[in-house]
Order: sequence, then structure tokens, then C-alpha cells
Amino acid sequence: MTKILKIVAFMALLHCGFTSSRVISTLYALNYGQPAWMVGVILSTYAAIPALISIHVGKFIDKIGVRIPITVSFLMISAACLMPILFPYEKFGFWPIIVTSLLAGTGFVFTLISGQGLIGHLSNNKNRATAFTYQSIAFSISGSTGPVVAGYLIDHGSYYWAFGGALTFALLGGGIFLLQARGLPAAFNKSQAKDKRHHSAFELFKDVKVKNVLLASAFVSMAWDLQAFMIPVYGTEIGLDAVAIGWLLSTFSICTFA
Repeated sequence: MTKILKIVAFMALLHCGFTSSRVISTLYALNYGQPAWMVGVILSTYAAIPALISIHVGKFIDKIGVRIPITVSFLMISAACLMPILFPYEKFGFWPIIVTSLLAGTGFVFTLISGQGLIGHLSNNKNRATAFTYQSIAFSISGSTGPVVAGYLIDHGSYYWAFGGALTFALLGGGIFLLQARGLPAAFNKSQAKDKRHHSAFELFKDVKVKNVLLASAFVSMAWDLQAFMIPVYGTEIGLDAVAIGWLLSTFSICTFA
């Protein structure tokens, strides 16, 4: 279980960097006068590439293990947080934020699939539910910490300080991962016979139980994304500062924790 807790720790830190960048990017856009629909574009780009590649990422991780995918993940999230710092709005306009959202969203899907695969692989029937509960708790903590820290850094520093804070979370997560990378399995499915048949993602919907899980997950994700969109837009409209908006966003994760 100790190894699983270390995996949960680096996942939570990378998640904190990811969620921080989402909040900062939306408030950054609103601060520079971008309309609400552009905030929607930003949030959708965080999910656009993962929606297209997630199944392929899972197959890729099954073949080569998690070391390279997670390394790529924290490098992408770190690069995402660096983009607005290196290419500020005043000189380069809004496009660096779009690149940030694409990099962070794509990078985090590697962490999420790799980490969940590791937790399932390293746990057994007796402690698997407990292991995934720890992951949920850790994500709730990171999901509530990221927006609050981002809000304070924005209000008491600048947006570039806030992106630097998100970068720090990502680097800490990457550091924890690298310290234990050698002890992780090279691949998940080495002992299994290779299946050379081509499968469609839509085959998952043929299994009723899997279909129900996917639909439930979709509704939960929609609720999360809608509040992540509406609270910054409405909060900015009524004059709330970044700290207040960060606390409002964090209550979603605090309630998940509870």
C-alpha cells in the first residue's frame, strides 16, 4: 500500500497543476476582456485531444508501461504552465493560452490512465477499493487546493506568479514519480497473449455494466466542467476577486472529499 500511496501523491500533485492551470487560464482570459464563449473554448480544448486519444493512450501504456507516458505527462503539464510566462498576452496575444490548454489536457490524460492502471495493477481484490478511494480523496484535496492557491497568487502577485505556482505543483509531482520510477512495472500485459484483432471504442457500449459506468462518468464530468465554466464567468461579472472565485470552485472538490 505504501507504493500505491506514493503513486496517489504524484498523481494528486500533477492534478493540482492541471486544475490550477484551468482556473488561471479562464480568469486570465476574462481579465483581458475575452468573451464567455472563449472561456468555453479554453475549457473544451482541455478535453478535446484526450477525448480523441484516451483509448489509444491506454493501449500504448499496456504495451510499454508507465515510465515514459508519465514522464511525457509532467513535461507537457510543465510546458503548459510555462507558456503564458514565456509568451505573455501583452506581446503574443491569446494563442499561448490555447496551447496551454491543449498541452495540459493532453498531458494529464497520460497521468490519469497510467496512475489508475498502476493502482489496479499493484492492488489486489482485498485492498483495490481502498486504493481507489485514496485516489479519490487525493484528487478532492488537490482539486480544492489548486483553485485556492491560484486565486491567492493572482490577487497578491500576478497571473504569471499563479502559472509559476501551477508549474511548481507539476514539478513536485514529476519529482516524486522519478524517485520511484525504477520500481514500477515495465508493462501491464506482458504475460497475456497478444490480441491482434482491431477493436472499436463503441464495443464498450455493448457491455451494459460498462455502458452504465461510462454514462455516469459522463454526467459527473459534465457537472464538473459546467461549474468550472460558470463560476469564473459569473463571478467576474458580479465583481468577485480571484480568491473568492478560487474558494467557490474549491467547494466542489471539498464536498467530494466529504
